[in-house]
Amino acid sequence: MIRAAIIGSELGISHVASGDYDITIFCETTCEEYGLGGFRFRDLVAIEDSDHSYGRIYSRGALSVGIVTHSDCVTMGHGPGVTTLFTSKTGAIKPLLNPGANIAMFMKLRDDL
Repeated sequence: MIRAAIIGSELGISHVASGDYDITIFCETTCEEYGLGGFRFRDLVAIEDSDHSYGRIYSRGALSVGIVTHSDCVTMGHGPGVTTLFTSKTGAIKPLLNPGANIAMFMKLRDDL
């Protein structure tokens, strides 16, 4: 589970039909605190306090789920990119925390994840 407070690039964008939301992973203390790092392509991630109904905004109680679509970057504010799959502005989505949550596993494309 990722907090919206550590999202960098694309916060406030007016749509989610294309592009992604970047997880900022430059602060070692924050990475340790939230268990960030080791993201893999196709990992599924839940983002707390993030509503993607009509764009990407910080909103307490909301929850969005996405898939990691690109790796981290050396440019500040950018990091692993998450493309939105679904969202709930009221927090109706209750994620199951699973370190192996990767779309390739669920689709049975790989058995080594």
